[in-house]
Amino acid sequence: MKVRQSNFELLRILSMLMIVIHHYAYHGEVDLTGAFNQQTLGLQFLTIGGNLGVLLFAMIGAYFLVGSEMKWQRIFHLFFETYVYSWLMLIAVLLFKGETLTIVEGLELLIPVPGVYWFVDYYFILILSAPAIFTIMSSWTPKIRQAVFVLATLILTVGPSFHLYYFEYPIQRLMVFIYIIYTMGWVRLDAPEFFNSKRLGAKLALAGSVFYALSVIWYNSKPLLDGQAVEMTDYNNLAHMVLLLTAFGLFIYFKNTDIGAINWINQLASACFGVYLIHEQPMVRQFLWLNLLDNREYDQLIPAWGMGIINGTLVFIGCLIISYAVQLVFRTVINKMSHTLGVRVDQFFARSMTK
Repeated sequence: MKVRQSNFELLRILSMLMIVIHHYAYHGEVDLTGAFNQQTLGLQFLTIGGNLGVLLFAMIGAYFLVGSEMKWQRIFHLFFETYVYSWLMLIAVLLFKGETLTIVEGLELLIPVPGVYWFVDYYFILILSAPAIFTIMSSWTPKIRQAVFVLATLILTVGPSFHLYYFEYPIQRLMVFIYIIYTMGWVRLDAPEFFNSKRLGAKLALAGSVFYALSVIWYNSKPLLDGQAVEMTDYNNLAHMVLLLTAFGLFIYFKNTDIGAINWINQLASACFGVYLIHEQPMVRQFLWLNLLDNREYDQLIPAWGMGIINGTLVFIGCLIISYAVQLVFRTVINKMSHTLGVRVDQFFARSMTK
């Protein structure tokens, strides 16, 4: 049995932690585009983690998907895992809050995909499209693959980053996921030298983080200079150059970091997707960030930033414990159902192609 190396699993854990901390700032009561003050500045420093974590999660998934055969077991596993978590939350709500459950809330719990979790919807696309994209690009020469990578980077990131043009969020997310698949395929096929440099990865990640912090200060200082309303940095722009730069840096760094196979890290990493499903469920999200925790409580720079990290980490740990318990109980069932149905569908398509 192949043992997973823990470098990417540790990165997966850190990515989900950053996403949860981001949501503390993003989904809370404080208007991040409101008046400039220490509170909004401190919370905005936390927002880089959201899309950065999304990019890293997609990169890790794409890195292991490209070059492998299309297996429907992966589709069924994602489907069953999402529904198990959502239906467990539905049972909990019916037991403790059934009398106040609305029809919309009930349907969101009963039918979580498509629609409730945007990342899950796009991850389905990633699983389905990665083998096909890799097959197509495998037929090209290394020079063509490199040229397409450069052109795609320029079109996807440079224009929107400098506000020359924009893509609607659904289109942008789709383009980013396809771009990540292509980039990971390029790495697998041509192994560009810079993807093998741990030092370069650290430099890129550090440079991207510093530049983002400076951009937060600039966007908040600009209204004081020109009298306009406070602008928020492009934390919603999944294709922003700074975010991609930082994500690639972290990916490269962890890719070239050998920490061996550490079982407890791998076990916790396997529960991280459940952390996303739990804390991003609309009812849970509202409870966490609008009822349980209040990011208006800390109005100074350091407390707003520091308590954001602490509160986000506590939510992450709580959701991770719940998710790990769910995995212990339902992992075998999910794996068995996914494998059984996946093999049957794979065999069906194999027979269809031989006719």
